[in-house]
Amino acid sequence: MKAGWVRLFGLLAMMLPAMAMPSPEPSPEPAAAAAVAFRGSLSRVPAKRWEDGFVTGNGRMGALWFGDPANETLVASHCRLFLPLGNREVVPDLAAHLPEIRRISRAKGYYPATEMMDFLRAKAVEQGYHIPRIPTDPFHPGLFINIRQQPAGAVTDYQRSENFQTGEVCVRWRDERGEFRRRLFVSRTDNVIALSLTGPAPCELEFPALGHRLIQSQQQTTPEAVTYHNVYAKGKGGYDAAVRIIRQDEGREVLLLIRIVPWKTPLPQALSEAWPYSPDHPDFKQPGIFQPVPALADSSVLAYQASEHAMALLPQLRQSLDDVHGDYATLLAPHAVAHAALFNRVRLDLGGGPDQARPTEELLDLAAKENRLPPALMEKMYDAGRYMLICAAGELLPNLQGLWSGSWDPQWSGDFTLDTNVQSAMAAACSGNLADLMEGYFRKIESFYPEWRLNAKRIYGCRGLFSGARASNTGLLLHWGYWDLLFWTAGSGWLASFFSDYAAYTDDHEFLLRRCVPLLKEIAAFQEDFLTEHDAAGLVEFIPSYNPETGCGINATMDIAVAREVLTHLIAACRELKVAPEDLPKWEALLAKLPPYPINERGELSEWPDGSIVAGHRHHSQLYPCFQSFDPLFETDATLRQAAQASVRVKIAGSDGGGEQSSFGRVQCGVAAAFLGMPEEAYGRLKVMAVKRSMNLSLITSHEPNAEIFNTDGNGGIPQIVNTMLLFSRPGQIDLLPALPQAWPTGKVTGLRARGGFTVDIEWQDGKVIDYRITASEARAVRVRVNGKVQWEMAGKS
Repeated sequence: MKAGWVRLFGLLAMMLPAMAMPSPEPSPEPAAAAAVAFRGSLSRVPAKRWEDGFVTGNGRMGALWFGDPANETLVASHCRLFLPLGNREVVPDLAAHLPEIRRISRAKGYYPATEMMDFLRAKAVEQGYHIPRIPTDPFHPGLFINIRQQPAGAVTDYQRSENFQTGEVCVRWRDERGEFRRRLFVSRTDNVIALSLTGPAPCELEFPALGHRLIQSQQQTTPEAVTYHNVYAKGKGGYDAAVRIIRQDEGREVLLLIRIVPWKTPLPQALSEAWPYSPDHPDFKQPGIFQPVPALADSSVLAYQASEHAMALLPQLRQSLDDVHGDYATLLAPHAVAHAALFNRVRLDLGGGPDQARPTEELLDLAAKENRLPPALMEKMYDAGRYMLICAAGELLPNLQGLWSGSWDPQWSGDFTLDTNVQSAMAAACSGNLADLMEGYFRKIESFYPEWRLNAKRIYGCRGLFSGARASNTGLLLHWGYWDLLFWTAGSGWLASFFSDYAAYTDDHEFLLRRCVPLLKEIAAFQEDFLTEHDAAGLVEFIPSYNPETGCGINATMDIAVAREVLTHLIAACRELKVAPEDLPKWEALLAKLPPYPINERGELSEWPDGSIVAGHRHHSQLYPCFQSFDPLFETDATLRQAAQASVRVKIAGSDGGGEQSSFGRVQCGVAAAFLGMPEEAYGRLKVMAVKRSMNLSLITSHEPNAEIFNTDGNGGIPQIVNTMLLFSRPGQIDLLPALPQAWPTGKVTGLRARGGFTVDIEWQDGKVIDYRITASEARAVRVRVNGKVQWEMAGKS
């Protein structure tokens, strides 16, 4: 079939009785009681851009809906769809040049690292490295479906909703012929995208050919189905997709069922050292077996020895859709239960009340006009963060765009950016009672281990693990070129922080032993081999060192903080588990030789020993021990705590005074402020995201204000700011309302998780706790700080 538009006409009845169109979303003018019960985003304006479209997902596949009544579009996606660009993926061997890099670093001092990078690029180019740099394979859409519905007369009563509790997106409007509805969700129980189209007049469905030069696509269309067999032109496999078209209720409804299945093929090692595509990878040792509904954290990618072998998949995929129940309500019911079981674990009530019924555009306009954060909007922002994670985390972790894209050319490739964005997206998983959605994160990080070992060996001649800052189809350290990312050695440790914290929140000793400790050991091995230089006092030196993304030098504060965290957690875990006693002395000795945190002459925690801080930069890396590792030193050492507080104020002034204003920077600053007992500063980071509209109408966040650049890392971080303001914990210790702002004098939160395996509900009035409940899987004692007083409690069994 030729590339271009493929048209198929849906046959709908001329009239559709209201009783045949039950819908769980609120009516255009919901009663106050119903409105308060609804948790989601409402809008009475169509999404003109895909970025303002409403989204849904099941942690594997995603669906995005945008457009006006005459021209609507569904974009279907899958978490594994990253478009191979065909670059040579071989990590250059630069380890022998480390002494020269260290010599240059000492001679040239801090940023820019021009001479070091010029030297290493020349050595890399000699080995075939591509200049200016090797981009990551970009995240891309799976397929598009256009719905054409020419209105008769004026369109009235337009409303769309994104229901955070059920994961359903609904659109409705009227013209002179009656009411039209579109209902959409991605099933957690049946692993299928379901779209229902109803109305009093026929619509036109268009299935455009992909038309991308790097995808060889074969599309077939019948009145009952559309299928796509897509082969990546540059190798690594491809993906198949199928759409089942069902006309029912005597033609009054068209139901589309969609499923996408990715597959991969090996690459010659001379072209790529990417482990997932190595002929030696275990996936290629046996033929791929198609599972229509694999467990969420399992891989849905099928492995074939050659692309021609993948031809067997499409008939199986098509048959699998025929086996799915062909009734929308029947499919929605079990999905809604499964989705709600995750979403309803936590509820935040700040008194938003009837304002929950207001359209999102009204709440955002109100925030901008009055320079305040309405409680209802804060509640929605919080809920949207949890909704994003539920929809986008599962088989993998969210990428820069979560699980959605309407573009073939997303910013920063829409990849896994590992020097803050991924971490921000995952920040509230444990505190927000969604720790079971971490498995996709753990499996993806663990899949990088073979490549990270190669990075460590080739770049620095070290054992252990060395992560780059960017990844998609591979974790090989290739994306640098003129950018000094080669000198950032803290990445693996930062990503490992989530392993340690998961073990702390869940009290899962088996996870700690089998998955966390081995990871920390390998990162410690890298540190042992890398930290061989010492200063005059005998302390180790991080050289070269890199502070994301403000420069290079010696002893970036972030490097010190991450090393402290890794070694501290490793030593504590091994003592608790009574393992590796022979290694404890060397780890303790290395920990004792780490440099102290630097405080400049103004009393600020600085990025470098020279006292510098780039106040207006979006990264807040020197505050890592306050937004990620929560180093106890900043609770016990008053001087350090005050220095960190001063650094928070410097960064806020720099950002608000005309500096960079990225959402992840707001998150880092907000969490740090909450940890440091700065409630108004923490609240201010939430407020400025609302006032400056760092989010789309779906409440999916943007990288910049004014809804510029679709990015989900802000969504993951907003709940973490709130959770840290309302509750801070260490195993056996819980602090209630440690950073409550004046804007929230009264409220209630239920279902938060605390380290040590606890679940916590808190209710407060006039800024004081009036009731709380702490439960655990088994009764145990915990020390609780309530209204400034510390007391021991026996947590009840949940």
